Amino acid sequence: MSGGDLVERVRAIRAGLTHPVIDADGHYVEYAPALATFLADEGIADVIELYADAACGTGTLAVERLPASERDRGQAVRGPWWAIPADNARDIATAMAPGLLYERLDEIGLDFAVMYGSAGLVFPHVRDEKNRRGACRALNRYAAEIFAPYADRLTPAAVVPLHTPQEGIEALEHAVLELGLKTVLIPSFAERVVPDRPGLPYRVWFDTYGLDSAYDYDPFWRRAIELGVSLAAHSSTMGIGFRRSPTNYAHNHIGHFAASGEALAKSLVMGGVTRRFPALRLALLEGGVHWAVGLLGDLLSHWEKRNIESVHRYDPKRIDVAEVGRLLEQYGKPLVARGGVQIGVAAGAFAQAGPFDDFERMQIRSAEELVELYVPSFAFGCEADDPLTSMAFDRARTPHGRPLRAMFSSDIGHWDVPDMREVLVEAYENVEKGWLSREDFKAFAFGNAARFYTDSNPAFFAGTVVEKGRRAGMRGRVSGTVLVTGCSSGIGAATARRFAAAGFRVFATARRPEALADLVAAGCVARALDVTDPQTIEAVVGEIERDHGGLDVLVNNAGYGQQGAFEELSLDDFRAQLETNLIGTIAVTQRVLPRMRERRRGRILMISSMGGRITFPGGAAYHASKYALEAVCDVLRFEVARFGIDVVVLEPGLVASGYGSTALAKLVGRPTGAYAAFTAGLEAALSGSFSGEVPGASTVEEIAQACLDAATRVPAPTRVVIGDMARELIRLRTTEDDDAWDTLLETMYPRPQPD
Repeated sequence: MSGGDLVERVRAIRAGLTHPVIDADGHYVEYAPALATFLADEGIADVIELYADAACGTGTLAVERLPASERDRGQAVRGPWWAIPADNARDIATAMAPGLLYERLDEIGLDFAVMYGSAGLVFPHVRDEKNRRGACRALNRYAAEIFAPYADRLTPAAVVPLHTPQEGIEALEHAVLELGLKTVLIPSFAERVVPDRPGLPYRVWFDTYGLDSAYDYDPFWRRAIELGVSLAAHSSTMGIGFRRSPTNYAHNHIGHFAASGEALAKSLVMGGVTRRFPALRLALLEGGVHWAVGLLGDLLSHWEKRNIESVHRYDPKRIDVAEVGRLLEQYGKPLVARGGVQIGVAAGAFAQAGPFDDFERMQIRSAEELVELYVPSFAFGCEADDPLTSMAFDRARTPHGRPLRAMFSSDIGHWDVPDMREVLVEAYENVEKGWLSREDFKAFAFGNAARFYTDSNPAFFAGTVVEKGRRAGMRGRVSGTVLVTGCSSGIGAATARRFAAAGFRVFATARRPEALADLVAAGCVARALDVTDPQTIEAVVGEIERDHGGLDVLVNNAGYGQQGAFEELSLDDFRAQLETNLIGTIAVTQRVLPRMRERRRGRILMISSMGGRITFPGGAAYHASKYALEAVCDVLRFEVARFGIDVVVLEPGLVASGYGSTALAKLVGRPTGAYAAFTAGLEAALSGSFSGEVPGASTVEEIAQACLDAATRVPAPTRVVIGDMARELIRLRTTEDDDAWDTLLETMYPRPQPD
């Protein structure tokens, strides 16, 4: 197909799509003279030596430095050669210059691309610690600088070495907190040297961070979740095991990324990492998904036959030696004639001390639990021309009918793609050949990648071209963790239900969690939280941070309205109102801020009221709490904005909810005295105001939707006035003087006066 035909074909395909196209694995090729300056800043001058020191098999550079007579089996390995499309100058320049790639994205057929450096496949495997750390820092600084102008459509992955957990954490924090990078490539394994002992057949072993690791990597996984980072891995295994041809690169290359992906996934699952960190997300790139379907099947079949209960059927003590001997004498006379009947000896060949529970770290009791430790945790990068991508979506064949998360991963920039304009065309052939439905292609080219990144960081696509398409294409299915206070009824209950329907993980809280049964049925997690009780705040927020990395959205809704004439309200009435509506809100917010600040993201929704902008008779305590809350929000918004935290004030007007009955129940007033008539009129006004029949009043569902919009809108609003009544009354209060406002209030409330 000619270049012009390819461009037209790309346009036609994109015109028929209802979603953006996300490339989860494009490659840029470092411009060596520029990268050398970044390496020099880290004290690295000999780039050739840097590559030759990589612990992922001896590659081309090392081969070429050996005399031909020494290029024999076991001494060197033929690595990549002629690895870029040399006859396509425009594509070569595109792989090097993000500006040109940005200009050509529509021509290639991509809306957004996650870009991985070519050197990133090597640098985290450098054996020398100083050079390894320095090279990764240099590459991350290089990527952050050259991709910065194009962040709405391109994002580079940081490279994080992982020889030790602490090394990984330090590199991760530098990349995310200092450079602002949003996703991370880790090596699939770390080479470890075996102590010199006579008779050992190997000099090195490969640590995959989970099962039998030399270190406890839990602090690294935990920090990645806290920082909202989805991880990826695609390390070369050329030079390891059966991939050690000194003459044939293709022999060494075939299947090598799948091999490292399988080793890492298997280690993390069987080592219990995905059990301990269900929020961890890891993409295994460039190996396709066929091996992942097989691995899940193998894990299930091994568990079914060799779990700690089933494995006892293989206990050598269960062998009926006499019966086996009788059968051998009857049917195996030639064998018995030669060796006699020695069944115990034969059985003993497999009778090591046991039993061993190979699955104990996974802590599973059923096959379904095993599937849950695998499917949500991993995504799998499939290149455009991979004919087996459809295996991920073949629900009739995938274990337990669960599709795996295959992601479109073009590999542009490397020899796999001789013409970048072909990748979308080749990927879409899965639909044209009937291998993928259009809905499955949507998941492959968009939904799985969008979910993979936003599972860890709901704001991953904020400010990008994907944001608008993500909302439309995923039909509101977003993700993230939300805490809503005051969910026993009204606005809180409706808001929790609305966020859950949108795909958020919702912690719905109230002083009495037994009142939240309906929200649990709607998919929420119910927890006891009293905003005036620091212990309950700590328990809930601590659980969220421990199990899910932290909070993405806080909805401060808990509160009530204390009504009564100012003179007749006690000081305790004022204190209780401020303790719940103001101090309690401050307490919850202060508890979630440190983790939000560390993660450089978060959104705090403060449910205020039009009563934070205007006042009504009888509401002295309530308005004091809401005016103060609005002032706190204005200060807080300024102080936390540069940490990536948004503060949004929502100001609903009258609401048809349980709020009115609560306000009436707390109405303070004496049946006789100076304020008796006023109190009676106030009671009547409250009864009518919250009946749901007042023109311009809002429903709790409308306010819940406003909360969801405020949580997901980019950029975040600062104030949202909800309802026609609220907008009109706030306008009047700002345009009319005090006398005019008081005159208006006299039409709604009786004015206290002497008898």
